Formats: sequence, structure tokens, C-alpha cells
Amino acid sequence: MIIGTRGHDLGGVMSAEALAKTAKEKGIESVQLVAYRSLDGVGEAPGFLSHGYAQKVGKAFDKEDVRVALIGCYINLLHADLDRFKEYLRYARDFGCSMVGTETGSVNPDYSFNPDNHGEEAFLQVVEVFKELTSYAQNFGATVGIEAVHCHVVHTPEKMKRILDLVDSPNLRVIFDPVNLITPENYTEAKAIIEKSFDLFGDQIVIVHAKDFIIEEGGMTMVPPGQGLMDYDHLFDTIKQYKYEVDVIIEDYRGLDLDEAIIYLKGI
Repeated sequence: MIIGTRGHDLGGVMSAEALAKTAKEKGIESVQLVAYRSLDGVGEAPGFLSHGYAQKVGKAFDKEDVRVALIGCYINLLHADLDRFKEYLRYARDFGCSMVGTETGSVNPDYSFNPDNHGEEAFLQVVEVFKELTSYAQNFGATVGIEAVHCHVVHTPEKMKRILDLVDSPNLRVIFDPVNLITPENYTEAKAIIEKSFDLFGDQIVIVHAKDFIIEEGGMTMVPPGQGLMDYDHLFDTIKQYKYEVDVIIEDYRGLDLDEAIIYLKGI
């Protein structure tokens, strides 16, 4: 497995050259790049990218032998203007990457939970958005990554399988974050959730997110991998049954424990 992290967990906004060097120094093999949170001169709105700029970024990472595994463009698909996402799809290959990823969002514009998130109407709206995005991605040799979250529209392994079947595109693949599917009510079933996910769509998982959790006072608190209840031995054993290589992207929620998380995951 290829161990990586999010670019913005490596420090503040910086040049592509500095970010790639920092990743290399920490033993990081790949990054999830949220450009506007990591790179100088890139804003959230469309219009900041060009082929030349994206190629410059890609060359900086290539020089350090660090791969851009995923471009993060996480938007609320039920409310978002898709222009920024499409811009990243256009330039993904120039970054040395092929995938642009997002979660599926909420009926509420602020991303907060709404019970209607789990209803049929919201689900079918999201299906149509992914059909549009994957059709667009196809023109540029790019791939759309979809990530499930328990409080969003796609929130269970079964819903993920269903949207993959309905969109039915080789340009749609899965960013799998097992902790996103875990709640204080179902955390004891984490192993079964992982196994169900791989049974349903294991061959379409290309990125795995690595974070951890603890349960305190009935709620979940996110912690870096190796510091919580997540059984990473089981997760990695399951991955190996389905894939020779995937990018495992550490999500560091404290900003202080990335080095320890890298050592922990590489030691499994």
C-alpha cells in the first residue's frame, strides 16, 4: 500500500516545490491535493488554473517522487456550481493525477444533516450530478471519486453500490473512508461494514482514507490512525484481498501526530 496524506496537513499554504519536498522528507509517497488549501496563488473559485500551472505542480511532485493521488474538490453536490469541479477535471492529468474527489453533500446548503438526505429524491438528484460529471470527465481522461459519509446522501455501503450501478461509468470510482460510515450507534459493527463495502464494490476502491475515532460521552471524536478504535490490521488485510496497491491517505486531525501515523501504518 502507498502511504500518503492530505497536502494541507503538511503545513500552511506554500509553493508546489516546498510542499513536494516536505512530503518527501516525511516519507510520504502520495498526496491528496486540495489546491486552494495547499498551494500559493490558488483560490476556491474557478479561474485560477491553467495547463501550464498544473503541469508545473505535477513536475514539482514528480521531481521528489511523490504522487498526486487525488485532487480534492469537496462540494455540496445538491447546491454547488459544478464549474470548479469541472475545471479540476480538465487539468487533472496535468497535475499528474486522474481523479477529482468529492462527498455527496446534504439537502441543507451548509452541509448539516437533514433527514431528507437519506431519501429517494436527494439520492436521485445526486445520481444525475454524477452522470453529468462522469460524462464530462470522460472527455479529459479523468475520473470522479465519490466518498460516502453517514450523514450525507450516499451514506451506506448499499447506497454506494446502488449509485455505482446507476451511473454505470468507468469514470466513477470510490474513495473509501470506513470511519465516515461509523456512528456511535454502529461502531461495534465496523468490521462488518468494511467487509460489506469490499464485497459490494471492492474492485472500484482506489483511495482509502485513514483516520481513527474514539467514543466518549456517546459521541465520536476523530483522532489520527492508531490512536483509536479502528482495527487497521483488519482493514489492511481486507484491502490486500482485493487490491495489490491502493493509496492510503492519512487524515490528520491534530496536526501534531502525522509522523507517528506514518510509522504506525507502514508497520502494519
